[in-house]
Amino acid sequence: MPLATLVGVTIINGGAVLAYVLELLANSSLIKPGFLLWLFIILLVSQVITAFFLNLHIRLQYGRYLKELKKIMDDLETEE
Repeated sequence: MPLATLVGVTIINGGAVLAYVLELLANSSLIKPGFLLWLFIILLVSQVITAFFLNLHIRLQYGRYLKELKKIMDDLETEE
């Protein structure tokens, strides 16, 4: 997920992201705890939001079929 986020930002913003990252590395501001804390918080929140919407999409698109499959599996278990 973090790699996909970085790729998406790079595709959208192009060379500006690379220049910004190189500038941050040159200034050693990536090592500061405050920056790393915000970076991890942003990545965590984005992963939680993505997981929520992914589960919502699966439930909306395939929920009815998954319920039917579960019912069939339960019926097969009771026959044994």
